[in-house]
Amino acid sequence: MGVNTNPGYLSGLFVKGHPESFNKLLLRQGQLVRLIHARKCPCIKSGYADLYCEICGGKGYKTFFQEECTMLEEYSPHGTEGDNSKIYPFYNPISKVRKVQTRNIDVQGGVTNYEVESFDDSSITLVDDESLPERHERLYVSYNFKNANAVTNENSTHDGTFTIKTTGTKWTTDHIPDVLEAHGDILSVTRVYNKTTSYSYTVESFKKNYIKLKSGAGIVAPQSTDVLEVDYEYIPLLYAALVGVETTNSIEKWGEDVKIGDIRIVLPGYYTIGKGSIITAMTTLLQAQEIIIRGTADYDELPSFDVLEVIGNITDSEGNVYDSNHFEIEEFNNLVWTTTTRPAQGKKYTVNYYYRPSYMVYRPQSKTVNLGKDARYPITTFGRFFNRVSTKDLDLI
Repeated sequence: MGVNTNPGYLSGLFVKGHPESFNKLLLRQGQLVRLIHARKCPCIKSGYADLYCEICGGKGYKTFFQEECTMLEEYSPHGTEGDNSKIYPFYNPISKVRKVQTRNIDVQGGVTNYEVESFDDSSITLVDDESLPERHERLYVSYNFKNANAVTNENSTHDGTFTIKTTGTKWTTDHIPDVLEAHGDILSVTRVYNKTTSYSYTVESFKKNYIKLKSGAGIVAPQSTDVLEVDYEYIPLLYAALVGVETTNSIEKWGEDVKIGDIRIVLPGYYTIGKGSIITAMTTLLQAQEIIIRGTADYDELPSFDVLEVIGNITDSEGNVYDSNHFEIEEFNNLVWTTTTRPAQGKKYTVNYYYRPSYMVYRPQSKTVNLGKDARYPITTFGRFFNRVSTKDLDLI
């Protein structure tokens, strides 16, 4: 390509925005949300899911989380403790170091790439080849960090059943009402140990902030007075902007009709998002009333993606009333019947409940990724309000 030989061409003033300033704005003014991805289950045949599939449980899709994020060219602090080989990135735990470099004009050495000797959760150590960056020099550090928090030896909430509830996943601030129960989602469970009885439980499944222990002959559920030690990792919640779309002249503005309930979603730039990604507003509650037909399983799926709780009692078509001792909400929207007292198969019943509104990304091609000056600014895309995932909405991500 052509080269400008003007000596002052590259020495002028360059103005560069700072992506972290935008991320801080989302933190201050955004809304607490869960980001979850979904993909079709391979059990689907002729458009229908296998009801007995052990992968998806007959839903036809499988949800998953982003376990790792990428930070590009952060101005990471270094040499703060007198050792110029040490770098302390802002996000941790660090899982991979991509590049460390300084950029100066040619007469001052130009671009210098530094070799990484090692790294741990919170710091990076450069190879000391007697040409380490000075503390006043600006470092451009690109790295990956784990999007999961670890909790060890937690005495999780338990009430004499084989289902326990984690407490470290709960998001608590001075402005989030405690009753909203805003929790991160469990990613993995490595140990459930009953310290009182010296018994290690086998984990059968987990979802949201619930862990279901394997039951069976001779296995006693942890009593409410027992002390547990639970080790797990969970995906924390994040702050994003959910912005209403102006539907007037939508064809001219957006290239297609924008329906009522569509929103714009703005996420920090180090997250990924695509078709089938689901954003749930964790501190917004809506109320719904539905008539459900009792199925054959021990649970019925409510037609909302993330149900918080049932309001009052449930009444079936024969006038029978069921209170909270007969059912509970598990996973995202499963109304589980916990006793043999339940509506008969095929009977209708009415249920009132609170749920959190969710939005699915439906136009990944409209995603806006701002990489001005090679930095990673917040991502903007479209989301459409929905109640329950349909396999027709999903593509492999």
